[in-house]
Amino acid sequence: MEIYTKLLDGLGNLGPEQRREIYNDLRAALNLSKTEPMIPLPAPELAAWGLRCAEIMAEVFAQRPATRMIADVAMLEAGFLEYDMPPTDAFLDTQIAMGSAMHANRLSGLYLHAVVNPVALAGAHRAARAVLPEALAALVEERYPAVVMLRHALFQEGALGVAGMTKPG
Repeated sequence: MEIYTKLLDGLGNLGPEQRREIYNDLRAALNLSKTEPMIPLPAPELAAWGLRCAEIMAEVFAQRPATRMIADVAMLEAGFLEYDMPPTDAFLDTQIAMGSAMHANRLSGLYLHAVVNPVALAGAHRAARAVLPEALAALVEERYPAVVMLRHALFQEGALGVAGMTKPG
């Protein structure tokens, strides 16, 4: 139980093994395999879906001052292309780093939850229906919510500025 008490001060304040333990628990809670791709689409379909998602999201993010800094189609698209990989420990590390970068660029954790999550979920659904065959769109709709929740939970640790900092005394 001590690990969960320490987690209150941020994932970055845990040792590497403890971080991995929490990550494995999150992944299991979301029913994500450690070895299977997060979104198992053929490469051309993943690319088409990822680009359309990125375009949809960038358009919405550009409309708000608090999310304008992430209204970058190429950056968003690159994130979608990562979904052909399993959510290994390397994914954990890159997502915490991305969250820290978002924090450095002043993205508020409030906007991560209130704007980015709903836009990502709705955009993924819309993009899947626009560019994928029905069976693949259904696969995305089934799997993407868990994947985006895992990714954004890790972003949260960085975006709130707690990924590598000790809680002030």
